[in-house]
Amino acid sequence: MCKIPSNTLSVLCCSLLFSTFAHSGNKINSTYIEPPMVAVPAGEFLMGSEHGRDDEKPQHRVSVKAFQMAKYEVTIAEFRKFVEQTGYPAKQTCTHRIGKKWFGSGKKDGSWDNNIYAQSEFHPVVCVSRKDALAYADWLSKQSGKHYRLPSEAEWEYALRGGTQTRYFYGDQALSGQACKYANLSDLDAKVESPKQYDATYNDKYTIEPCHDHEITTSVVGLYEPNPFGIHDMLGNVVERLADCYQNNYIDAPNDGSPVIKEDCDAYVARGSSWHWEASTSSARMRMREDFLAALEGFRLALDTNGKALESQPGNSDFVKALSKAQTTAKKNWQSHRAHTQVNFPSTVNVSGTPQ
Repeated sequence: MCKIPSNTLSVLCCSLLFSTFAHSGNKINSTYIEPPMVAVPAGEFLMGSEHGRDDEKPQHRVSVKAFQMAKYEVTIAEFRKFVEQTGYPAKQTCTHRIGKKWFGSGKKDGSWDNNIYAQSEFHPVVCVSRKDALAYADWLSKQSGKHYRLPSEAEWEYALRGGTQTRYFYGDQALSGQACKYANLSDLDAKVESPKQYDATYNDKYTIEPCHDHEITTSVVGLYEPNPFGIHDMLGNVVERLADCYQNNYIDAPNDGSPVIKEDCDAYVARGSSWHWEASTSSARMRMREDFLAALEGFRLALDTNGKALESQPGNSDFVKALSKAQTTAKKNWQSHRAHTQVNFPSTVNVSGTPQ
């Protein structure tokens, strides 16, 4: 797992949750775990940005039907139920180790339950492909009798914005120091602690959020404040895979919230930032190959309600209780680290553009 230096508690990287809650997904009294879902109301919004990159243009009005979005990213505990019940053949070739050149220098020897970010059952599952995510959603749908799926890109941006039209749902200013309230990103904690945990450093090619989110890599889901709709971690933690085939602009894009579906599509849309990057704007997009498998990417589910405004779904009660304990423990670890570490965290940092 994580390398633990002798001169620091290192709780930012190696959570105590691993020993306390490891494999607790097996103790949840169900053969599958329905996640807490947030009811997203029908509405219209302006998708994209005329001030963003070319693939965010043209900005266009989209009408979205009522649906539900998962409150959290899919966790290891949830995905574990799927694998245990189906014997799903997950790949063992995920690039997850960190070297001097970050991820490119690591071996491709990881899997969804065997990687350096699998610190607890309540961390987001990574090292899963788009095919894996679709298989999981299909299985959960069959088990529950409901229609779980990947969100469309329009649904995702609409849900992230939560009724806002600013660059970020918390305002227009980049690097304002507000991002760490809402997300696990490349922050001052990561900049100081990463060289102690790994050989890699955040050099001047990286943009660092000038605030503290208390984590170095992935975190337990739901630790940060939610967006205006009550959804957590859409801004950071892990990048999220979506249903749409990637197109390099919005010309002729659907205006009804549906995904872009094309035969023989080899690249799909991903959205959101991760613990390794600064906050992305609400309109920022990412192109991801169909067969791409790595450790910065996970997914969350949408629940199709056929346009009906149904009440939010509380989710599996055992899962919710266990997750709440994990969240409490993680936040206590934040406090413990601050109380015991001798690290002098800087209050400001030089920033530059994110590498492409």
